[in-house]
Amino acid sequence: MFDCIIPAAGASSRMGAWKPGLEFRGGTLLSAAAARALEAGCRVIVVAGRDSDSVPGALGSLADRVEIVPNPAWEEGMMGSLQAGMARVSSLFFFVLPADMPFVPVRAFRALIREVYIRASEGLPERPVFPAFRGEPGHPVCIPASRIPRARGLPRDA
Repeated sequence: MFDCIIPAAGASSRMGAWKPGLEFRGGTLLSAAAARALEAGCRVIVVAGRDSDSVPGALGSLADRVEIVPNPAWEEGMMGSLQAGMARVSSLFFFVLPADMPFVPVRAFRALIREVYIRASEGLPERPVFPAFRGEPGHPVCIPASRIPRARGLPRDA
């Protein structure tokens, strides 16, 4: 099983409202993203910040199936949220999926998992893998947990 960090700690200042909590197809953007990761077989870690009291409600019926991790320093940047989530990672690789990406297909998770195993079977070095569309990198990103110690040392606003 792979872990999946869903950062949902920011202020969504450009949006004017907390983006993960926006209504989407009978739920919220956050619940849709979490549902995709759960359907892919991931253990989901949602990082909460400014609107942390809203996270369980935004997750709806999925709230008891995910781990909610606080990021009290959410104002300092996205890396701080990733660091808070990485502190809870227990898998050898983990995904990062932004909370506002409800259209990521389950097959994207599965393709990345397959790529990780293919690379390992060929003895290739561990590195982050990600989907691409028309040559542009996308989400979710699949990162080796061996990179966590290095990421812990990065500034929270990196």
